[in-house]
Amino acid sequence: MKNLVILLVTVILCANSCKSDSNTVQELALPTFWFDGCSNFVENESGYKHEGRCCEWVSIPKFDLKRNQTFTVEGKYNRYTQYSKEDVTDRPITISGKLSPDGKTLELNYDVDSEPLHYEMKSDEVLKLCDCTCYFK
Repeated sequence: MKNLVILLVTVILCANSCKSDSNTVQELALPTFWFDGCSNFVENESGYKHEGRCCEWVSIPKFDLKRNQTFTVEGKYNRYTQYSKEDVTDRPITISGKLSPDGKTLELNYDVDSEPLHYEMKSDEVLKLCDCTCYFK
């Protein structure tokens, strides 16, 4: 009888310790995209791509994006216009930002032509379809 009780207690302890918390897996995985209106930050094969203003984007190599941490990375700024003399291809740019503790809010900051740009994007935002005509403002 004593062996049966020990076996039963062991089985119960093992069963309780093997339970997985589905929230834990969800909390560990970072989103792969964040949005703020027409602005977005998306993970891709080569790293990340941030599309801020119309016809402008920043390519960012893969880096260790962690919750509740600030970061500074080097990226490449690009702009496409209808006037080729205004186009920009792969201009080096420094991007700084922070990912919130829950991973749902991503802040990005960088300068383009001495103009500071700030974006605060959320992973639970709805994608907004934006119509852009590419011309230099």
